[in-house]
Amino acid sequence: MTANINDSAKKPWAILTSKIRTHTQKAYHRALNFDNRIRYVNVVILATAWYTTQIFPPPTDSVRQMNTAIQWFIWQGAIFKVPLSTLQLPKEAGGRALIHIMAKCMTLFTLRMEKHGQQKAAFTTDGLTRWHLHERTPNPPQIKRIPAKFDYLYRYNIEAAYTSVRVDSENHKSHKKKTLHSPFIKHTCCGWTP
Repeated sequence: MTANINDSAKKPWAILTSKIRTHTQKAYHRALNFDNRIRYVNVVILATAWYTTQIFPPPTDSVRQMNTAIQWFIWQGAIFKVPLSTLQLPKEAGGRALIHIMAKCMTLFTLRMEKHGQQKAAFTTDGLTRWHLHERTPNPPQIKRIPAKFDYLYRYNIEAAYTSVRVDSENHKSHKKKTLHSPFIKHTCCGWTP
């Protein structure tokens, strides 16, 4: 039974991977500059993958094959190739904002599972409830695992901006100021003790 489910999940991805390879081969001879090739990959070539990923998460082999086809299309036989991980960085960080296939696929799949989990009387809702995945996890999730000798880190995590929730009556500027002027941040950054 499990083998049949795995095969049924891999088949659409095998078809999709071959479609992406074919699409890159057909578009190879288009007169596009480097930025337009990356835009073409983001907008046209990878657009076919987003529907399938909401139903089945991608196998790593399919993602590897899609990355190979995309890299072949982008570089078009160039001698000096920048890795895809660099191209996937934001433009402000020196990249070209190429979509990270696995990250976007898992994001879309997780979003779809979350939406299914919110429906009443659905199979997904029953599974998420049984596995206690509807409960909100504390942020940071592993805060109770910090050893006692690192108590200042525990206190820092409790007071840090990403763990504290802004009160409705508090504006963003005052919340940020309160967080940045925390004595625990001064202690960890500057060696200052309260």
